[in-house]
Formats: sequence, C-alpha cells, structure tokens
Amino acid sequence: MIIICNKCKTKFNVSDNLIPPEGRMVRCSYCNAKWKQENVSETSSNLGLWIFWIITLSITFSILYLGLIIVFGNIIPIPKELFNFLIDIGIPIEGGNLFGREFDR
Repeated sequence: MIIICNKCKTKFNVSDNLIPPEGRMVRCSYCNAKWKQENVSETSSNLGLWIFWIITLSITFSILYLGLIIVFGNIIPIPKELFNFLIDIGIPIEGGNLFGREFDR
C-alpha cells in the first residue's frame, strides 16, 4: 500500500502486512512527522476487468454482426427486434433492403 506523510506529502510504499487493520503509529523518514496510519489497502478486484471485457466483446460482436448483415444481408438472419431497432435509429431498411443489399424475411 502507499501511505502519504500528512506534513510533507512524501509517499511511501509499505507492505500491506506491516499496517494492521486497527492501524499503527508511523514516522516519516524525511520530516520526522508522526501520525496514526489506518490500513487502507486497496482491494484488488477483477470486477472492473470483467466488466471491461464484457463490454468490449459485446460491442465487438455487435459491430461484426452488423457488418455481416451489411455484407451478406440475404444470408444472415436478422431478429425482428434488431430489425425494428435499426429502423428506429434511422438505418435505411426498406422492403428487404439494407444499404442496397437484398435479404429475405
């Protein structure tokens, strides 16, 4: 964990096990200031990394799927909900035609 001197703002990298959960008195080696340091160790969680990858993969596969629809519109099936969504956001799907490519319903 990184602790910061209250007086001179010097940062120190301290092992997590040196500061107990209830805290302890520490002294700055630069300005000799003393203070009680609480254990504020950072909780390492992979939740943020999981969320990042889920969002990244969702966006990537969505873009790939829409690209496949554009290129192979008559082969790739489009769910009705997606069809309606594309019409709602203004993508030109008129009479089985997506960006000039034919596809069957």
